[in-house]
Amino acid sequence: DSTAAFVAPLLPADTAALSPESNPTLGLLRQQVAVSQQQTRVEQLRRLPDLRAGYFQQSIRPEYSRLQVGQVGLALPLLGAGRARVAAARVGEQVAASQLAYASRQLGTQVRTLRQQLRRARAALDYYQQTALPQARLILDTAEKTFRAGDIEYVEYVVNTEPAWQIQGNYLDQVQRYDELVFSLQALAGAGE
Repeated sequence: DSTAAFVAPLLPADTAALSPESNPTLGLLRQQVAVSQQQTRVEQLRRLPDLRAGYFQQSIRPEYSRLQVGQVGLALPLLGAGRARVAAARVGEQVAASQLAYASRQLGTQVRTLRQQLRRARAALDYYQQTALPQARLILDTAEKTFRAGDIEYVEYVVNTEPAWQIQGNYLDQVQRYDELVFSLQALAGAGE
């Protein structure tokens, strides 16, 4: 569609909502930390004694008395085996927490870098839109008028319009760079599709 805007819209909500809480990757890592904490808790609970009680009654025929049985049990875990599992679960918890911390720092760095690149790309787009593209249109209009008036030949017309076409091509390259930065920032926020 040639009527669609070339420059991707970047709403203030796209960058304002960008935080560690909104990032889907960090959300997954936070869930992994919670799972590893629960795993540590499960391993700690396995080390506790297990008390069991049960009761049942049964009769083979109605005319005979019923058989009633009660049962009580106490299970004690082995002392050494549980400690190793708890220690391993704690190591897993530390690994998950360090992965989350690393990913958070990495996200912060990516966001700062993208915002700096986005500011520079926006400044370049503003330059093209306010200064360079009007000059390119002026070059094209002047060359067109002089060519139609017969003041220059076709070869001179092509040579004179080449800078204008380069400016427009450079503008489109800059728009592409800007759009890629916008999409990267939106993907970090979890808003990109």
